[in-house]
Amino acid sequence: MGFNFERNLPHQVKAVQTVVNVFKNVSLKKRINSMSNPQFDINDRILMKNIQDIQKQNNITEGNPKINDYFNLDVKMETGTGKTYTYTKTIFALNKEYGINKFIIIVPTIPIKLGTEQFLKSDSTRIHFKEQFGKNIALEVLSSQNKSKKKKEHFPLEVSSFVNSSYMDNKIHILLINTGMLNSKTMDKIFDDNSLLGYADTPLNLLSKTYPFVIIDEPHKYKRSGVSYNNLLKLKPQCMIRYGATFPDKKKDEKDYENLLYNLNAATAFNQDLVKGVVVHIPKFKDKKDIKVTLSNLDGKSASFKIEQTKKEKTFRLSKGDGLSRIDKEFHNIYIEKLNKSVVVLSNGVTLQKRQSIHPSSFSNTYQEVLIQKAIDEHFQKELEFFKRPSKIKPLTLFFIDDKSSYRETDLNEPYIKNIFERLLKSKIEKLLTEEELTSNYRSYLEASITAISNTHGGYFSNDNSESDEKIQDEVIEILQDKEKLLSYQYNNAWNVRRFIFSKWTLKEGWDNPNIFTICKLRSSGSEISKLQEVGRGLRLPVNEALFRVQETEFELSYIVDFTEKEFADQLVKEINIDAPTSTLKVLSDHQLKLLAKEYNKTDDDLFNELRTAGFIDRKQNIMIERIEELFIQYPSLKKGLKDNKIRKGDSNKKEVTVRQSHYNEFKELWERINQKVFIDYKIGNEEDIQRLFIEVLKEKDIQEKDSVVVYDYRIEKQHTNVAMRVSGQSYYEYDQQLPYNYFLDTVSTGTSIPYQTIHNAIVKFNTINKINKDTFFSRKTALNVIKSYNNKMSSLLLEKLEYKKIDVSIHPTALTTIDGKLKKIASHRLGTKYDDGQAPNRYLYDELFYDSNEIDSIKENIDSVIVFGKIPQSSIKIPVINGQTYSPDFAYVVKGKDNSTKLHIVIESKNKEEEHLSDNEKYKIKLANRFFETVNDSGITVVFQQQMREDTMTGIISKIKSKDEDKAQIF
Repeated sequence: MGFNFERNLPHQVKAVQTVVNVFKNVSLKKRINSMSNPQFDINDRILMKNIQDIQKQNNITEGNPKINDYFNLDVKMETGTGKTYTYTKTIFALNKEYGINKFIIIVPTIPIKLGTEQFLKSDSTRIHFKEQFGKNIALEVLSSQNKSKKKKEHFPLEVSSFVNSSYMDNKIHILLINTGMLNSKTMDKIFDDNSLLGYADTPLNLLSKTYPFVIIDEPHKYKRSGVSYNNLLKLKPQCMIRYGATFPDKKKDEKDYENLLYNLNAATAFNQDLVKGVVVHIPKFKDKKDIKVTLSNLDGKSASFKIEQTKKEKTFRLSKGDGLSRIDKEFHNIYIEKLNKSVVVLSNGVTLQKRQSIHPSSFSNTYQEVLIQKAIDEHFQKELEFFKRPSKIKPLTLFFIDDKSSYRETDLNEPYIKNIFERLLKSKIEKLLTEEELTSNYRSYLEASITAISNTHGGYFSNDNSESDEKIQDEVIEILQDKEKLLSYQYNNAWNVRRFIFSKWTLKEGWDNPNIFTICKLRSSGSEISKLQEVGRGLRLPVNEALFRVQETEFELSYIVDFTEKEFADQLVKEINIDAPTSTLKVLSDHQLKLLAKEYNKTDDDLFNELRTAGFIDRKQNIMIERIEELFIQYPSLKKGLKDNKIRKGDSNKKEVTVRQSHYNEFKELWERINQKVFIDYKIGNEEDIQRLFIEVLKEKDIQEKDSVVVYDYRIEKQHTNVAMRVSGQSYYEYDQQLPYNYFLDTVSTGTSIPYQTIHNAIVKFNTINKINKDTFFSRKTALNVIKSYNNKMSSLLLEKLEYKKIDVSIHPTALTTIDGKLKKIASHRLGTKYDDGQAPNRYLYDELFYDSNEIDSIKENIDSVIVFGKIPQSSIKIPVINGQTYSPDFAYVVKGKDNSTKLHIVIESKNKEEEHLSDNEKYKIKLANRFFETVNDSGITVVFQQQMREDTMTGIISKIKSKDEDKAQIF
C-alpha cells in the first residue's frame, strides 16, 4: 500500500520550481550520444541572472551567485519537511523540462542509503510520480562486492548498467551511492576488461562521461577539504545540487553556501506548522542536588563511577566493601556487596550494570526508571486521544539507550532497561483498564497489549542483521521496512500492539517515522550532535492508518531528557532561531556599529555616515524598517545579530591582580583580625538526650514523606519570525522502597552515628505512644528523613553549646600576604568572573575591578566616610562551622568614625535576596559568623558583621552602624 503523498504542498512546490527555474532559457547543447545527458552552457549569462532573480524573490542574502567548473546549487530544507520527496520530484521536473535523465544521488551513510532506496523503490512512490510525469525510475544501488582471494574483482555492474542505459528507454536513471562506496578503491581503479567503451578506465571517470546531475544529501558531511568531496568532483557533474538542513562551516559563524536558492529554515518550518512542535520534559528531583552517578566501567576487581553535576564530571573507583558515601554523603550505609565483570550488587539489593545511572537521593529507583515512566505516561496520553479519531493515528515512542545489552537478553546478560520498561508498562495498562470511560474497542486493544507485553516493543541495533532469532528479525523488518504494519492498530485482522522502539543507532540520519510522538533519551549524546538532529527523528507530521498525512492539527513531539541536559530546550531554540530573519532588529547599538566597522576596516564615524547617507539608519541609529532587507544584503553579518556584550570576562593576559600597598596599610589591622585562626569547642549530649531527641524526630508529621521528582515541560512557542521556549507545565512522581528492620536500623545508625540499641529503644518507646505501621514506616526514604532531621536538630543543639577558641599561631600567610607578611598578587578568578575595564574606585583595595553578578553597584558606590574597602578573595576567610564546613564573607570596609579620628571595621556578607528568603543553613552560618567575631573582638579592635540584602545600599548600612556605635565598627 505505502504512503499517500500530497502533490502540491506549497513549500515543496516552491523548492522544486526554484531549481527548475535556474536553467530557464539557458542554452542547452544536444547529447553527444544516447548514454549521456544534454549539457547546459554554464557560461550563458542568463544562468547568472536567473540565480540572482531567484535569490531576490526568495529573500536569500547568503550564498552569493557563483559560476565555476563545478557548478553548485544549494537548497536548505529543515528536517521533517520532505527533503527526499522534494529532490525526487525535482529530478522528474528537470527531466520533463530539459530532458535530463541521469542522476547520481550521494548519501553519507548506509542507513540513509537504505532509507532512500526504500523510498525510491516503493510502489507508492512509483505510482505517485508515474501519474504526474508519466515515467518510472530505473534505480541502481551501488554496493560493495563480496570479495575472496579466489575471485577476481570485477567492474561494478551497477555502474555499467547506469552508464550504458539510453535516454530512449523513456526512464529516469538514478545511481545511488553512499560515501563509503564513493571513496572505495574500486571506484578509482582502472579496469582493463570492461566492454563499455572498449578501453581501460575507472568507474568514476566513466560516470563523468554521462555529464550527470549529482544530488548530495546531508551536505554538512562533505566539506570541500575532505576526501569525499574531492571524489565527488571526479564525477565531473555538470551540476551539483546539495539538499540539507545543515551545511558545512566555511568559517566561524558562516556557512559554506554556494548559490543558495531556497531557505526553509527551522524557525519557518516550526512557525508554519510544517513539522511537529516540540515539548521538552526535564525531570528534576525536588529539593535535591542535580547529581547523576553512572557505573562507567568494570574489570572484575573494581568499579568506576562517573559523577555528573551541572557541567562537572568526576570519577571514583571503588572495590568490594567500599561505601558509596565516598561518592555522595546521601548514599548512607550503601556499599558494594558483590561485583564481577558485568554487574555491581549494592548492599541494599540494587543491581547495577555498566552505563546504568542512579541518583544519590533515590538509589532505590534508577534515574532511567523516572524517565521511562514519564515516556509511558506521555505515550498513553496521546494514544487515548488519537484512538478516538475517525481516522485513527497510532503514536510511536522511541527510546535511545546506551547499550544493546540493557535491552537484548542473553545467557550472560539481564536486560535491566527492558525489565524496568515491561514492569512499568504493565502497571500503566492495568491502571488504565480500571477506568470506566474506555471504549470497548480500545479496552480490547489494551487487553491484547497486556497479554503480550513482549510484543508491545521492539528494537533495532546495528548488528541485528546477523541475528538468527526469528522474533528479532520480525522486529527489525517491521521497524525498518514495514511502516504500513507498524502504523496500524490492526493488521491481518489482529491487534498489532507494537508501538515502543528501542535503539542506539536510529539517532543517526537515515531512519525516521512520521508517527514518532515521544522520544525518551536514556543515552547521552556528544556535544557535537545538534539538538535539531536529535529531535529530527520525530519532527515529521503524522499519518493516519490509511497512511494519509494529517495536518489540520498542531501536533507536538515530547522529548524527554535527564537533568544533565537541562539546557537542552535553550540550545534547541537557539538552533531553530540561528538563521531566522532578524527583522525585529530596530536599533543599531554603538557596540554593533563598532563591531561592524571593524569587520569592514572602517572607523565608527565613517560607517555611521555611510549608513545614514544610504538611508539605512536615522541620526539616532534607528533602523529604517522599509530598508532592512537591503541592509541585510549589504551587511549580512547584521542578519545574524551582533551581540551587544557590554560586560566581558577578564582578558586572558590579566590573570593576577595587584593589591595597592598604600591602601593595604589602612586595611592591614582589619585583615589580620579576620584571619585569626580558631577551632570549635563543644560537648555532645548524653545517651538520654540523644534518645529523647530521636523520639522528637520520629514524631514529625512529614517524617514518612516520599521522594518526588518534578518533570518540567518546556514548549516551543511561535513568534513572528522565530520561536521561543516557555515552561508550560509540570508533573510529579513519588516513590519509595521498603527495608527490612535490620537494614533500617543499619542505615539510620550509619547516618547518625547512634548505636543500634539506642535507635531500637527509641523506636520501641515511640511505638507505645504512636502505633507504627510496619508495612509503610520502615522505608528507605523514612530512614533518610530521620537522618536529615536528627542531624539538623543535633546541629541546633550543638550551636547552643558551641564556642570558638583562638589558636596561638601566625596569621600569615593569607590570601593577600606571604608567610613573612608581604603583599602578593591575587588570582583574578578569586575576586570574580566578570571584569570592568574602567578605572577601579580610588578607595578600592585592588588596582583592577573583577567582580561577580550583582556586586558592581555596591563597589561603585561613592561613600565619603570609607577609607578603604575590598572584596575578600574567594574562600580565603574560612570560619569553621559544624560538620566540617567553612564559611567565608564577601567584603571588608574600613570607615571613618563620627569624629573622623576613629575607625569602624565592617565585614559584609552580600545576599542577593530578601531576608525572609534566607535558607536555614544560611541563617545558621550567619549566627556562627557573629559568634566568631565575638571571639576575635576581645581586644584592641572591634569588627562588625552585617548582611547586605538585595535592596540594601552600603551607604545605608554604614549610616546605621555609625549611629549605633561609632567607636569600634567593622563590616564583613
